[in-house]
Amino acid sequence: MSIGVDLHKTQFTICMLSEDRKIIKFDEYPARNEGYEAFIKKINFFDRK
Repeated sequence: MSIGVDLHKTQFTICMLSEDRKIIKFDEYPARNEGYEAFIKKINFFDRK
């Protein structure tokens, strides 16, 4: 899996790609603690699969 992150002042956008380059997840999060925590939870969820 590959993850791309586009970070801005107020939000950040992530795109997760599978090994065969298909989009698994595309999300936006606020660039604040709750956004970073939600992103980390999402990564941990996919890491367990």
